[in-house]
Amino acid sequence: MTDDPDPHPDALAVVADRLGIATGPGAHAAAVERVLALTDSLPPHGPGSGSGVAAATDVREADDPHGAFRHEFDLPPGDGPLDLRLAVKANLAVAGVPTDCGASVEPVVPDRSAAAVERLRVEGARVVATTTMDELAYGASGTTGRRRVENPRAPERVPGGSSAGSAAAVAAGRVPAALGSDTAGSVRIPAAYCGVVGLKPTRGAVPRDGLVDLAPTLDHVGVLARSVETAARVFDAVRAPDAGDALAATTRRGVPDVTDSTTWPAAADLRVGVVRPATEDATPGVRAAVDRGIEALSSAGATVERVSLPGWDRAAPATALLIGAELTALAATDGVVPGAAGGPPAVRLYRRLRERRAHGDTLRQGLLAHGGATAVTDGDSYARATAERAAVTRTVEDSLDGADVLVTPTTPAVAPHREDADPASLDAIRHTAPLDCAGHPAVSVPCGRADGAPVGLQVVADRGAEATALAAARVVEERSDA
Repeated sequence: MTDDPDPHPDALAVVADRLGIATGPGAHAAAVERVLALTDSLPPHGPGSGSGVAAATDVREADDPHGAFRHEFDLPPGDGPLDLRLAVKANLAVAGVPTDCGASVEPVVPDRSAAAVERLRVEGARVVATTTMDELAYGASGTTGRRRVENPRAPERVPGGSSAGSAAAVAAGRVPAALGSDTAGSVRIPAAYCGVVGLKPTRGAVPRDGLVDLAPTLDHVGVLARSVETAARVFDAVRAPDAGDALAATTRRGVPDVTDSTTWPAAADLRVGVVRPATEDATPGVRAAVDRGIEALSSAGATVERVSLPGWDRAAPATALLIGAELTALAATDGVVPGAAGGPPAVRLYRRLRERRAHGDTLRQGLLAHGGATAVTDGDSYARATAERAAVTRTVEDSLDGADVLVTPTTPAVAPHREDADPASLDAIRHTAPLDCAGHPAVSVPCGRADGAPVGLQVVADRGAEATALAAARVVEERSDA
């Protein structure tokens, strides 16, 4: 305890103002001290590990023409077999490496690495960089962060986001794989736009500890890679039951090993459901490339049929509302909400954004719009979105009762030209968002090109069936001219 009558005046004033509570000098000091004593009674906690603290250097633009890397360093690997040079998105903590998560504030420096980063290190990966991203991962274009990211496979077009730097780094050959995060499609969209593989795993298959959250009930840690096999290897290194994820009950015992591709299902044994609304609303060029991918599966012996998923098109607006509500809650509480995984670094980052009012245009508009909608509707927008999430989850589950995988275009169009990109548009997340809502694994795999840009085909499988999704994606990869 302390003799100071009001040991935390600034913090108390902020909290009282937020909660609409009247307070006076010293009135709550004892209560705060009691809560701090409860905190001190518990062992120290932090995500991942502080082992292998890295000394980071800023990346020179001349050395990184695509703007993929934020900081470079060398995190010494453990004794595991992975033996790959990898990068991780800047919203995943790396001990000793500054991060601003794409925001225009002073970076925070975590003293512990995220669980997924530490698993990479232990499994033998040499983690060498953090990657550029949309501000706080809020965006699907890759254009809202502090640094411009170029698309190595489609110059003058956006790289996609929010894991823009991870996709660009893989597409440019800087690293064979990188970690990203996916809340409405932020791994799969840049994978499709940049012509690489993107895996969003089952909800809870990869621990989120140490991830600066965008929307805790939707956030997934995923993999971008040069090939399906590489994605499988990296996923296998980071997979582990997420004990802190209340929505991940189906993965409490973990997702099966996927590294031995000889155990993946044979193409001839796969039942493929082509999602009719998704293929019908694609541009002609995207539809033609996806049709070639579907034909590759059929030629390999898979049984292919068209399926309708009622309400599929409502998942994108529902996801946008959920993200907006959860992000607004994070911003209002300095990153402390149930399910948040980022720990003290995330709290410091959200606090700096609030105190300095340093939000970028897209983030500021999103916070005001969604916060205002919640207030105007008395929370009805969030309630409707939550109900729609449950509905799309049932729809995906029912469809997978009669199919092993579902197939859609990853995005309905190729990456837009930079001058045409609209960070607020929901078009890019139309077919990716349903799987963040439902929590099923989904892989984007290159299946060709249209209008001079890469096209991605998305493969969806049942929860915990990453091997099935990867098996179908590999068939497309092997028979694609992408």
